Amino acid sequence: MKNHAKNLGILLFLAIFTLALLQAAQTQWQKILLWDLVDSDDGMRVLQVRAWLDGQGFYDLVNHRSNPPYGASMHWSRLADLPLALAQLVLRPFMSAPNAEFAAVFAIPPILGLAYVVLLGNGAKNLSASAFSPFFAIVLFVFSVSATYNFVPGRVDHHGLQLICFAALLLGLVQNSVKGGIIAGIGLGASLTIGFEILPLQIMAVAWLAVAWGIVGRARSLQILWFSIAFGFAILMGFFINVAPHSYLTKTNDALSIAQLLPILVGAFGLGIAAKFASNQTALWRFFGLGVVAILVALCALQFDELWKPLYWQTSEILRNNWLLANGEVIPMMERPILDQLAVGTMLLLAMLAVFAQLFSCENKGQNANWWLLAILLTSASSLAFFYQTRFHFQATTIAIMALAAILPKYLSQKTSVIALAILAIAAPFAHTKLKQAAKENIGHNNAQFSFDGIKKCRSTRDFAALASQPKGLLATNIDLGALALLTTPHDVLGTAYHRDFGKEYLYQILISNPTAAETQIRAHGVDYFAYCASDVDTDAIAKFAPNGLMAQLLAGRIPQFLQPIPNQNDSHIVAFKVTQVSLRPKQ
Repeated sequence: MKNHAKNLGILLFLAIFTLALLQAAQTQWQKILLWDLVDSDDGMRVLQVRAWLDGQGFYDLVNHRSNPPYGASMHWSRLADLPLALAQLVLRPFMSAPNAEFAAVFAIPPILGLAYVVLLGNGAKNLSASAFSPFFAIVLFVFSVSATYNFVPGRVDHHGLQLICFAALLLGLVQNSVKGGIIAGIGLGASLTIGFEILPLQIMAVAWLAVAWGIVGRARSLQILWFSIAFGFAILMGFFINVAPHSYLTKTNDALSIAQLLPILVGAFGLGIAAKFASNQTALWRFFGLGVVAILVALCALQFDELWKPLYWQTSEILRNNWLLANGEVIPMMERPILDQLAVGTMLLLAMLAVFAQLFSCENKGQNANWWLLAILLTSASSLAFFYQTRFHFQATTIAIMALAAILPKYLSQKTSVIALAILAIAAPFAHTKLKQAAKENIGHNNAQFSFDGIKKCRSTRDFAALASQPKGLLATNIDLGALALLTTPHDVLGTAYHRDFGKEYLYQILISNPTAAETQIRAHGVDYFAYCASDVDTDAIAKFAPNGLMAQLLAGRIPQFLQPIPNQNDSHIVAFKVTQVSLRPKQ
């Protein structure tokens, strides 16, 4: 019966993942052919990899088609570009470069999703010692809109990779061994190489490991020693991947640089020394050693002023308040529609109750520490998502899946586990679809042109067809549309939705200035075309902020004479204009 159940579970695992993939493939492939992607960041990722494969330098992360001739600096890492780039290189011998690009954009996210769920399943199995935990993990993954969101075909932004790194960190931490330490260290180093958006949770995870070692000493000495070695090596490799040799001494606060590298290496080296020489000492001496390490890290960090700059300091106050802080990933989940809150919060609440129940009923002292880790991280990530920034719900869901996949088999016999998996296997794809239909907008976004099933009105080649038919020029458009305009038209753009792109500052000033001043700025920057998305809530927000500005005038139907309408095509919500060569405004 045991082997039969295991074989059935494996078949079930493969069937669920295949069903989920086929479900997404039905519509997603056609969307990708139109570059109708989940998010503008996915479009920019495609552009970055395309430029790299076409010869742009490894360390040149500037998009030269935005804000020409200066370009827009991207703080992304080539590590995040690697899966999409490798897939295209593998496919190019068998198909044209454009088709290889489409195929890679389609295939890479589900492949990464499989890696993600395998890591979670193994972590759950380590916690429960049940052969059924990995299969519950895949079912819970398919059930959760929050989990699958970053792994649907076309979702090639770095968030999926960040979740894989976070899952690896969790797997390594709950596996008290040399292998666990190495996995956790590499996962954390790779994550920080890609970006710092989940730094609070990563600090908590490392702090937990340090405290756990401080309490038990030798029992976790090998795990923390090899974590320190692997983390130090991974972050050093990440530094070499991200930073060109001539920029080794350049300090930044939003990407891995010497300012982050040195404090991290001090901490990793200090933890390794403590684990090597203090594991057999008393707990008092171990915590004293941890205190010394913490002080050394703090003293090192204090030498770099860049680490204490506010986030997004490159963005002006007016844009930070009226655009950046209103972004759907940044606003708290509590400010989102109630259906979004329920779609995310239901699983998190159930997982939280289950984790705390498990915590206080766990008889295995070694596992008890692991459940404390999950309890701390799940509570923290959920709180951050609902009361600080929505984006943390992805990590919260990751923890919830691992925890529930570990706990569910505990309360089910082998036979009932098979029955439960069979029922869930049938229900999961349908429940996932119903959840998507019930919500009004995509998790992570607050723009009206997004619906929960990814239908967008200003995002595809069809929508940009009228603009694409015009001779190449410089386009000024909604900040959030800049990247996809680059992807779907031959034009350069004045600015994109990235805090290092200073062109967006010029663009926003044009949108809020009165038509006369806007014309002066448009001509000063050499803009050839102007366009906006009529269904973008950002368009209305700009008009409300500046009721006499260009955007407000256009929405009121008052078209200035220096803008010549371009006929609409395909019922697109993009309203486009050509800037006249000579102003038709009568002389005063």
